[in-house]
Amino acid sequence: MPKTRKLSEAKFRSLFENSPYGIFQSSANGDRLLIANPALVRMLGYESSEELARLRLSKLLYTRPSDRSLVIHSIASSGRFEGDLEWKRKDGSLISVHLIAQLVPEIPGGDKLIEGTIEDLTAKRTLEQHLQRVQHLDSIGGLAGGMAHELNNLHMVISSYAEMLLPELQSATQKRKADAILHASRRASTLIHQLLAFSRKQTLTPQVLDTTRALNEITAMLRGTIRENISIDCRCEMEVGNVRVDPLQLQEVLVNLATNAADAMPHGGKLVITAENATLTSDEPVGNQGAKIAAGEYVVIKVSDTGLGMDQATQARVFEPFFTTKPVGEGTGLGLSSTYGIVKQSGGWIKVESKPGQGTTFTIYLPLIENALTSRASSAQHTMSAQRSSAVTVLLVEDEAGLREPVRDYLTKEGYRVLDAANGADALQLLESQSSRIDALITDVIMPQVNGPELARRLKARFPEMKVIFMSGYAEDKLGGPESFRDSVLLKKPFALRALRAKLQELLLSTLTI
Repeated sequence: MPKTRKLSEAKFRSLFENSPYGIFQSSANGDRLLIANPALVRMLGYESSEELARLRLSKLLYTRPSDRSLVIHSIASSGRFEGDLEWKRKDGSLISVHLIAQLVPEIPGGDKLIEGTIEDLTAKRTLEQHLQRVQHLDSIGGLAGGMAHELNNLHMVISSYAEMLLPELQSATQKRKADAILHASRRASTLIHQLLAFSRKQTLTPQVLDTTRALNEITAMLRGTIRENISIDCRCEMEVGNVRVDPLQLQEVLVNLATNAADAMPHGGKLVITAENATLTSDEPVGNQGAKIAAGEYVVIKVSDTGLGMDQATQARVFEPFFTTKPVGEGTGLGLSSTYGIVKQSGGWIKVESKPGQGTTFTIYLPLIENALTSRASSAQHTMSAQRSSAVTVLLVEDEAGLREPVRDYLTKEGYRVLDAANGADALQLLESQSSRIDALITDVIMPQVNGPELARRLKARFPEMKVIFMSGYAEDKLGGPESFRDSVLLKKPFALRALRAKLQELLLSTLTI
């Protein structure tokens, strides 16, 4: 019997000491811990159960006195309590717990006690909050992307007619007014691109870049734009790997972060840009909200400042579009949201670390590209003379009539023979009654019935030498693979009519493989 009893005690002792859940016994008023297992001691951040036993829980454990009153009242009335609570650890940090407690006699005839178990829910709650924020940002991103797409078309109608109207005006006053319209449209274009960047629906032209060289060039540019009382230092390791990103978008990311840092240092300070290779061997957290980045090889770019810093509430919303801490009328609140979108669309991750009065660090993770040669863009300048005539037939397909009409009028004025249709199906029907060759197809990508890429595939079978210009404000992964077409390019909306003309001339005079 004694041996059986010892074995039973050993089993219960092992369960008590090795349980991942907190196990406790307290006084009937719940103010003193009499027994606490190691898991509970660690959970609350103390050194020993003896240290815990010396504390008054009513003053040191509960963040809200009403929570303790609820627990004690429930146990007094029903003999049991179960629910989620917020407690404080020894260092003052908050912890979410699930408490199950009941009233029991200590020994037959003895005083009553409270005993129960505690589960730490902090990590679970953090992940739930992160998921909610991601879903919130995705919802806003979908709304922003849809708005930007509609604004894109409206913007192009305004800018296209203004661009066509300007050369025809004789009065200096009228020219100045038309020029003001174009200037305002260019500002609107910037806002549209920022919305598309946040929603990850903008078109990108990724290239393999030498990271060190790219950052040094961007840093040199920043030194000429950021206030002189802010020093800028670029510290890149010599062996930093290459990354595949759109160079203009990488520049926009760093300009946004540098501008944000400068605003946080009104009296001057220091801005440091660093880059290094990093190997993540397992899914690792990239922020304080539970987000994780997949294992792999990365180039890690950090932008740090010595500015005012941010509290946790600000950090939680820093990537939301239109969120800003600046006074009304100063800033759009789109800089950091577009930065977030660009990094995510480029296959990377971004996180922020900051404390009030201690500056801010933004960390960007971009997949490392090994054994890849840096892309060097080359362009050739051409002139268009004899070929810019009615001998060139262009098929224009755009479902937005307000945009199709000025583009048609502009190309006709430039000397092209233009056929136009509202969608792919109408274009195919139109060509049934046409015997002329189609030299170039200018088409929207997202259209009902027959979309742009499908229309191009059908017409290429009939006109193998036909050039193709895709027009879209959406990201390339929405386009159905226009890069697979020979002699084709993608023109991002909104664009200037003269840019369309230049791209058309370039295609007609040379063979491009995109």
